Amino acid sequence: MNYKQKLIQRHKNPIGLILRLITYIAICYSLWMHNINLLLLLIILDISNWFFMPMVNPKSELKIVNKVVETEIDWIKSPLNLIKYFSIITGLGLFILLGVGLWKHNWVLLIMAFVSISILKHLILKTTSNQ
Repeated sequence: MNYKQKLIQRHKNPIGLILRLITYIAICYSLWMHNINLLLLLIILDISNWFFMPMVNPKSELKIVNKVVETEIDWIKSPLNLIKYFSIITGLGLFILLGVGLWKHNWVLLIMAFVSISILKHLILKTTSNQ
């Protein structure tokens, strides 16, 4: 199994998925509380999740996790076109809106971030279905 396949099998681990979810919630909390030290620690923890999480056995993969990871891979492999550019811009905008909204406690930016999540989902699905 090559390095990419090992990373993908680690990414499919349901425990890693739960830890990422908890980490993302804690990142939001650290932004809200303006705690840079906690934010940096959580970012390092999130990155290390890719390398230290045990690989999941292909027989015990969850179908929903497998489908999401396959969609991610399809999106990465999809050709650059207008829809993919919009999905990249929307994703970056989502992180900026969420980060600034949490940092400044701005509810309008947070609502815009959650709306952009829905837009991003549709753009990603459209990008992966055009292959």
